[in-house]
This record gives sequence, structure tokens and C-alpha cells, in this order.
Amino acid sequence: MEYCSLSEIINSKVVVCCDFDVPLDINLNISSDYRIKRCIPTISTLLKNNNKILILTKLGRPTKKEESLSTKNIIPKLKYLLGENIYFENELNNLKISIDQNKIVIFENIRFFSWSELDYLKNNPEEAKEISKVTKQFEYFVDEAFAMSHRKEASNYFFPKVIGKVAAGENYLNEISHLSKIRIGRFERPAYFVLGGAKAETKIPLMQDIMSHFDLFLIGGLMPKEIMNSPELSASLQGRSYLANLLPSGLDISEESTKQITSRVSSATTIIWNGPLGKFESELYQKSTVKLIEAIESNTRALKIIGGGDTISAVEKFGNFKNYTFVSTGGGAMFSFLANKKTNLEALGMQF
Repeated sequence: MEYCSLSEIINSKVVVCCDFDVPLDINLNISSDYRIKRCIPTISTLLKNNNKILILTKLGRPTKKEESLSTKNIIPKLKYLLGENIYFENELNNLKISIDQNKIVIFENIRFFSWSELDYLKNNPEEAKEISKVTKQFEYFVDEAFAMSHRKEASNYFFPKVIGKVAAGENYLNEISHLSKIRIGRFERPAYFVLGGAKAETKIPLMQDIMSHFDLFLIGGLMPKEIMNSPELSASLQGRSYLANLLPSGLDISEESTKQITSRVSSATTIIWNGPLGKFESELYQKSTVKLIEAIESNTRALKIIGGGDTISAVEKFGNFKNYTFVSTGGGAMFSFLANKKTNLEALGMQF
């Protein structure tokens, strides 16, 4: 494996793995383009150096091919942000012609294809060989999908291994730079981790690894209920956590719990936040998340790092990104990195 910087990639065919997993409204318009914008500098640099680019990305969690989750829906926004035409392709075997004739090609949602999973490729070696043949026509692989870095998939693990020449995108490196300081404990105390949202199945297994980093976990969303169902974790969090009380609806935390969390956040010196405290998309259940944003943004002394798609959407709606030290595009990826798990590029041997 050969590792390089973006500036070294010139006059080449490049696969760029991006995180364009953005929310779409009922009219299939992008309701938050924040994650796309974070990838634009890397794509622009590659274009400036006369490269041809194939973009790979996932979108949503489809169980089958769904037009509403096709990457076709991303093209108008991407075309606007880059000022370039974008060609759409949904057949791997057509990529040679597509990339020869176009500067930028975006491939269909990789989640639509069985080969996006490493286990599938392992169990289907002939298909893996065919995908390798297609992949080898590209000279470089650039990873600009930090939000996927905690998972090994075809797009961010198999493809770079086949191509052999690998670089991290500007945002990926920026994520590593900011989060590494938290990963190694280079921050001031008191340090509080505000944990909300759902996806307990990915967060709970990592909490043991991250527990010693922080003075207190302030836990809302659906997480308290899940933690109480994990006796080992519940016991280990004794004295190191505040578990919010849910309202009877189960869609927001109580007013008293909101006060408990926001008062601690207001006095913190380091704040990490991942996941809203309630179903903020609904006016009925947004109160706790709005109060949390107000408390974090009013604390001008603290180092403040937030991450995750829902967290980003909440701040877009109720706050201002300028009031945070750093905004990570990854939720599970941020959590995993802070728990000292290797990213996909680290697993491939890249050192940061």
C-alpha cells in the first residue's frame, strides 16, 4: 500500500469515497447539505489538478433499490456547489467509458448492491475478481468519508486495497486532527460527554472503552432505557453518569432532566455532544434539545465538539456552527475513534 497527499495526485483517474448521506424531504430535495459541503474542498483540489473522479457514496438505509434513495437526487446540489457537470452511472462495467468521457461521475447508491459488503465479496470470489478488474483502472483512492470510517466496506476497504495508492481527504484529516486530542486525553476538566439519540447497538459496546476519558456522561434520548437494559454497563456507569427521565411519550426527556443536563454543560470546560435529547424534528418534543444547544453555545469558555447527522441537523435548525470548536461529520465514527478503535485507513496501515 502506498500513501500520499492530495497534492501528489495529478492527471489521474481517482475513486473518491464521500459521505453524501444527507436527509431528503418528501420532494426529494436535500434538507441539509452540510456533509456534502465538507467534501467539496477535496473534490475541487482533485479537479484543479486535472484528475477524473468517480464518487462512491451511500444514501440512507435501503433494503432494496429505491428511487427516493438514488444518488441521482444529489446531482443538482453537487453540480451547483462544484460548478461542474456530473454524470450518473449505475453499472460498474460501464465505468471505463463513463470516466473516460466525463470529469466527474457519481455512482449509484452503493447500498443498492450486494458487493458493497465485504462478507459478500469473500463468499463470492468470482464476482470479487470482476469488481477488482473494474477497480484497477483507477490509479488512486481518496477517502473523504470519515463518517463511514468505523466500518470496513467494499467502498472504503476493498477498493483502496485493490487500487494500492491511497490518500485521505482534507476533511478526513481535519477530523483526525481535532478528535485525536480528545482520543489521547489532551483537554481540560470538567469534561462532559452528552449522549443522546438512538443507535444504542453501536454506542453501548463502545462506552466501556471511552468511560475513563470523561468526568460524567449526560445521557438522554432513547439511551437511558437501553443502558438500564444492560446491567454490566449500568453498573459501571454508577457515579459516572446522569440518566435522564423520559416523558410518558418516550419522545423527549423531562423538564427536570433538561435542567440537570444544561446546568452541568454550562459549567463544563470540555463538552462532547453526540445525539439529540428528544425527537427535535417535532415542535412538541424539541424543547430539551433546544435548551441544550442554548446552554452549549452560551458556554464560551469550553472546548466544544459535536458530531452525528441528527446533531448537525439540530444545530442547523436551532443554533450556529460558529459557536463550536469543531463539528464532526461522523456520529458512530466519532464515537468509535474516541474509543480508540482503528479507522478504516488505520486498519489499512495509514498512520496519522
